[in-house]
Amino acid sequence: PLVAAAVGVLLVGVLHAGFLALGLGVVLGTLRLPLALGVPFASLLILVLVLLFVAHALAARVYFPSGRQATPQSSGKPSRRRCPSTGLARTNLRHTGLFA
Repeated sequence: PLVAAAVGVLLVGVLHAGFLALGLGVVLGTLRLPLALGVPFASLLILVLVLLFVAHALAARVYFPSGRQATPQSSGKPSRRRCPSTGLARTNLRHTGLFA
């Protein structure tokens, strides 16, 4: 599980870095025209950051439609069920909100 978590974190980091680099390249390429027309750089930067934030929020809505908040349960403890294949008791991980 630790290796899988490390690989997942690395993958997410690489993806974010790649998208950031791609986005910065596109942004800097597109900024040449407004900057040449005399639009201040700070306002363009704010606009780009707002657009990135909106895109991130929309992506989160697409990939996690049910949201990441914890689902309330009848008791404080996670419910225990039996695994159909092994017959062992299994902790329900849905209460964490990670497996929504």
